[in-house]
Amino acid sequence: MILSARLSTVLRTALVSTAALLVLGSGVATAGDPAVQEANFRFIGNYDYIHVNSDDVFRFTAPAGLAQAVEVDVDAGGLTGIYTMPISDELGVRMIGGPTFSKVHVDGVDDLQSYGLMAGGDVFWRDPAVGELGVGTFYNFAESERFRSTSDFRSVDRSDHTAGLHAYGKFFIKDLWGFGPVDLDASGNFSDSNIDDNGSLSAERNYGARWGATLYPGDGFSVRLGGRYSRTNYGDLSSQELTVMDLDAKVLIPSKPNVILGAGFFMGTTDESPNGFQNYGRFISGIAISATISFPGADSLVDLNRRFF
Repeated sequence: MILSARLSTVLRTALVSTAALLVLGSGVATAGDPAVQEANFRFIGNYDYIHVNSDDVFRFTAPAGLAQAVEVDVDAGGLTGIYTMPISDELGVRMIGGPTFSKVHVDGVDDLQSYGLMAGGDVFWRDPAVGELGVGTFYNFAESERFRSTSDFRSVDRSDHTAGLHAYGKFFIKDLWGFGPVDLDASGNFSDSNIDDNGSLSAERNYGARWGATLYPGDGFSVRLGGRYSRTNYGDLSSQELTVMDLDAKVLIPSKPNVILGAGFFMGTTDESPNGFQNYGRFISGIAISATISFPGADSLVDLNRRFF
């Protein structure tokens, strides 16, 4: 399908940003190691479980009065391939793609199952002794089917097309007070969706930010503590804000190719402003697990994250 004009604008903006980074990065001298030690590939399988608590809300539209925002459970995951290669001593590029899936269960109301594909790419400047700056684009496509748990059972099919861009920065600390190396990171993203629900179009726009610190107590272990914020504006004038804290750990199995196992926990709040309802907030929590196979591999997570990935 042809992307909307808004999605095309997003892609054009991303391309301009990428070109600007190439010009900027090519003029920065790197005295140490190259941005990418050597071309490498990793294959990531991930699974997330998310739970959103129920809450009482007030409805302004008829029939006016108290209503309930019911519990929501989400199973989501995917398989992602990432190829990283040098394009100069200072610059590198990543190419990303793979299938995705999700199942959203709204207690007593309906289920939404989605299967899709995502693709994207980054260009970045990196000095393994200092830090990293990058920009990139991404595109997601998903086919969804909604099953309604009502007496007049029916299914609704829809296609979601999402395009966006992101920018990020990292600062590398060689050793923090004897505890080990630390990576500080921050990023921002913007995306736009063109949702085709049985022929009707509804714009959806998302803004987000992410930040955190990763500590490496040993060559084969890392812990990251961080946070995330996002806001989604929907086509029906409703909106949703998400603020969560993340705690993630990764373990490197000393083999070639590398195997990296990851597990994490997150918790926070989702503040929702549905059209026709009073604003309300709910508690959200979840777990995340992942497994990564990396070729050709390295001897530590610090080397992988600062010199390869």
